[in-house]
Amino acid sequence: MREFIFTLSVLFSFYFTGFAQKPKHFEPEPKGMKFVPQGSFQMKDVSGTMKSVSLDAFWMSNEITNAEYREFVDYAKQHPDEELSWVDLSAMATAKKDGKEVNAANNTRSIKFSELSEKLVPANIPVSDYFKDKKFDNYPVAGVTYLNARYFCMWKTQKENKELASKGKPNVQEYRLPMEAEWAYAASQSGAGAIAKSKTVLPVKSGKPNKLGLCNLSDNVAEWTATPGEGNERIIRGASWKDLPSVDLRKGMDENNSTADVGFRIVRSFVGSR
Repeated sequence: MREFIFTLSVLFSFYFTGFAQKPKHFEPEPKGMKFVPQGSFQMKDVSGTMKSVSLDAFWMSNEITNAEYREFVDYAKQHPDEELSWVDLSAMATAKKDGKEVNAANNTRSIKFSELSEKLVPANIPVSDYFKDKKFDNYPVAGVTYLNARYFCMWKTQKENKELASKGKPNVQEYRLPMEAEWAYAASQSGAGAIAKSKTVLPVKSGKPNKLGLCNLSDNVAEWTATPGEGNERIIRGASWKDLPSVDLRKGMDENNSTADVGFRIVRSFVGSR
């Protein structure tokens, strides 16, 4: 009898262990994004000292394409009276630091597309008609400012949530630019997807993907992150088609500036368990 009970306990243990290890999602898998599991890695801080960084799981896209970004620009032109709205977290942090009451409603900001549409068009591009010519649809958008990339994330979040609300479904987590640590963690996964040196920009999936399924973290276009630098700068990570392939390149650039070799990819926090 004891042997029977022991055997039954083992069987139940295997059953529930196997069940618990099956992938579970409490949100739809974002289209075109790859899962980055939680974990820790070694990363250099601003002083050059290596430190251990731990991150929660998140989703990450490949480089945002011209076609994806053009959809945003076209929408802004076609809906001039619509607004993008967001909570000013820096203002809330300042209020909290000053001992004032922190209220998200009082720190909500908005801007009409009519104020943005002309500013959204890439100012610097790698080759003539790069953004407009559809033969470059699957190439990474370049020549966008940090603020342009941030507005794209807001628009994508609002657009999807509006569509979900019309179907009675819950909102998705917001799309956003990766923090530098998130970008570096994804790039630290083996096989960063280097492409052959071409001295020109190539389609977003030209490189061999790393084990997460992400391409071109070491080249093609360098990429904006949400991490602040000095003054109005934001940190840019990775090499571009102008450089030798590297996941370690790091520089700051004013969030209002753009260059022909800097684009971006987006992330979304993961909700659920795998």
